[in-house]
Amino acid sequence: MLSLGFLITTSSLISTVSAQSGMDELVTQLKNDGDVLKAEIANTNLFKTGLAEGLISKVYYYEGRVTAWGGGTWAYLHDVQDALIAKIKATGQEGFTVSEQASINSFATHASQSKIDHPITNVFG
Repeated sequence: MLSLGFLITTSSLISTVSAQSGMDELVTQLKNDGDVLKAEIANTNLFKTGLAEGLISKVYYYEGRVTAWGGGTWAYLHDVQDALIAKIKATGQEGFTVSEQASINSFATHASQSKIDHPITNVFG
């Protein structure tokens, strides 16, 4: 006959494994969404197209999702921010209007501050 303690322990273990699996799926989805956003950034022509501000908005939205999740996912955000900043630098200042340049400068400042606020310290990742 099974003891009540064994059943409670088994039930608790199953719940923990199930919760961990769900969290792993959410983290994987967040990483995949970041990869999709990086691909979109790589494939978007920014030179005088007016698309930079739209991509900046998408990165801010992604940041909101990373912030809601919290620990362990900041590296994904930083990778996306770095991809957009690299694309902007490669495009060159002449590729953007004065208004876009202001948005870009604000975004770059925010991204730099994000790395200070949320440094990546995972030695195993």
